[in-house]
Amino acid sequence: MLIQEIKGSLAKLLATENLTVEHCKCETASFDVKNRVLSLPLWIASESVYDMLVGHEVGHALFTPADGWESMTDLPKSYVNILEDVRIEKSMKDKFPGLRKDFFNGYKELNDKDFFGLNFLELEELKLIDRINLHYKVGIVDHTKPIPFFSDEENKWLALADETETFEDVTALARRIFEWQGEQNEEQEKIDNAPSTEDEGSSAEQMDTIQSESSKDEEGDAQTPKPTQETGQNDRDQDANESDADTSYSKEGGQDVEEGITDQNFADNLRDITDTNDYNNPTYCDVPEVNLTHIVVKPEAWMANLKEFWNKDQFSNPDDENYIGIDFTKVDADYASFKKKINREVNYMVKEFECKKAASAYARASISKTGVLDTTKLFQYKYNDDIFKKITSTPDGKSHGLIFFLDWSGSMCPQLQQTIKQLLSLAYFCRKVKIPFVVYSFSDSYWEHRDPEAPYVSADKDYAAYMNDPKEGEFSIYQQLRLVQYLDSDSNKATFDEQAHMLFRLGAHFENRYDYYGYNYPIPQNMNLGGTPLNDALVCLKTLIPAFRKATGVEKLHVVTLTDGESNTIGVMQRPRYEYESGLYRGGVRGAAVVRDRKIGYHGKASRDSHQGMTKAILDYLKYRFPESNFIGFRIISGTECGQFLRWNVCEANPSHNYDDSMKKWKKDRSLCLRNTNGYQELFLLSQKSLATDTEFEVKEDATNAQIRTAFKKSLGAKANNKKVLTNFITQIA
Repeated sequence: MLIQEIKGSLAKLLATENLTVEHCKCETASFDVKNRVLSLPLWIASESVYDMLVGHEVGHALFTPADGWESMTDLPKSYVNILEDVRIEKSMKDKFPGLRKDFFNGYKELNDKDFFGLNFLELEELKLIDRINLHYKVGIVDHTKPIPFFSDEENKWLALADETETFEDVTALARRIFEWQGEQNEEQEKIDNAPSTEDEGSSAEQMDTIQSESSKDEEGDAQTPKPTQETGQNDRDQDANESDADTSYSKEGGQDVEEGITDQNFADNLRDITDTNDYNNPTYCDVPEVNLTHIVVKPEAWMANLKEFWNKDQFSNPDDENYIGIDFTKVDADYASFKKKINREVNYMVKEFECKKAASAYARASISKTGVLDTTKLFQYKYNDDIFKKITSTPDGKSHGLIFFLDWSGSMCPQLQQTIKQLLSLAYFCRKVKIPFVVYSFSDSYWEHRDPEAPYVSADKDYAAYMNDPKEGEFSIYQQLRLVQYLDSDSNKATFDEQAHMLFRLGAHFENRYDYYGYNYPIPQNMNLGGTPLNDALVCLKTLIPAFRKATGVEKLHVVTLTDGESNTIGVMQRPRYEYESGLYRGGVRGAAVVRDRKIGYHGKASRDSHQGMTKAILDYLKYRFPESNFIGFRIISGTECGQFLRWNVCEANPSHNYDDSMKKWKKDRSLCLRNTNGYQELFLLSQKSLATDTEFEVKEDATNAQIRTAFKKSLGAKANNKKVLTNFITQIA
């Protein structure tokens, strides 16, 4: 796809506008005037030919009216096309003189490969329109065969072709040449059918021969020359030529006039250099608007689900025959202890944040003099001119907000509780400093609230419930995707504490689910861990971000994701392959994927990786669409995985990156910050061990002042270091 990206940029430069250029599986180029989209085939050609073809098609996009061909039903299309090619290529060469060489070399190379089909044609027998075509595109066939023009009258037509300035001029000239060609054919017919006077006793056999030859000529003029082995065309093109167009047009009172054969030969041969391989053909994926009411699970829904489940007789009524007692004493005590400790640490973080914020504001402050005298300095007037009051202006910082995506997949089980503790500290901090926030888990295991003992029922196929008016080519949101809203800033204190308490219980369940001596209590089936629909969740941000900003009024939004692996494969809406099927369906992405948004003129780089590469492509789109948003990633990773990740995702993309230095830092801090990696402005690699939260300040009774001071510094450092998510978020917004 590299050459397509380069030539797409070339097309934009030639058009002198942010033209949308798409390379797709199509036989011919086309241009959507309304959306300013230029669709180009995937040509297998040299750079000269590619540049020539791109320049040619951009010329049509710039100078050929969109509805110009609709009124040309009574004219051979090749007549208009050839003359329009003359006009638009002349205009492109005048506008971009550097293209002259590309047009010359490109057409010469294609002519050498007999794209015009001249090896099996007699140049002297070509119609005028074909000779005009060859004159402007080729000039001479070779040094021995210049394009022949036999009469002064024909040379006049050539001059008129050179003088066309508008599409109306082109169509008018095409009609005149078409009529003239019909008159010439009529005169030739009279000559061919005239009786012979040299020998009245000519045999019947001789007359039959003449009539036979005349009939063949008339047949050749009246219909498209069918490609055969003799004409150098392959059998595959024969059916296409027969069905592509009706190539004879009748002039009233005269002979039928056929299409220009050189124009048709060129178009047919151009199809042969078009790459139709699905693997090489990119799939353009549009980002849809989603229906959040079907995807977002509100706090009251999942909390009611949990309460209803735990209040069942099976767990709450000792008299029930299936009674299994649930004891929350230990987990609730742990939560109370955690909350007490985290409040102290969050208060410390708030003070650190306020200091950083004040320092940043001071650095941006400006001092200006006023015209008001400072009475405290009047006594200095004889030796100091600076006796006027000054005003220090501190620019207001932008208001910040936070959207957090938590991976609710099975692989997160060992570290989920520690991650939840990180999230709770972040949430408490945001509430303290009044930063609007919302925390979602992305899950494919949560379906609509129902009896967990009921048999599993797959999601329905009503895509309209999840996507607003789904269209072909749009990303298809996984129908079982749910964004479970666990925490948010809109809740009052009592409700928020209950949300945090319930979430802590969920994390504790997964932390100790295989520990007989742990908490060991059940949870509803639909709240279990599942897959990793990260890409589907990111697509939802196109709808979530505007909704969040509208509700909160924040200026700067931070979108944070935390995961321990790659995303599931995301699908795309496609038409059925078989006639007996109807509607759209969720299919896989074939070949390379390009994320696009025609409304804002965005085309992302193609990616063949349906997991990590697609994540980057979606994030690149979101950064472009929402420039006031910051996308931060946290990746929980092992040491071995860290080395592999650096080699494959960082060092290969940026050879200047020092792998050894990064690994040294990783081994020292058990964390690593990578900038502009995988679509994130900042991507933090975290070791599972770095998520620990136990940071007590302890010293011996007989410790010296120096030892106490050192222990205190370590404690403060640990408080910040162990709050990786919170600490890095503070750095972003301070």
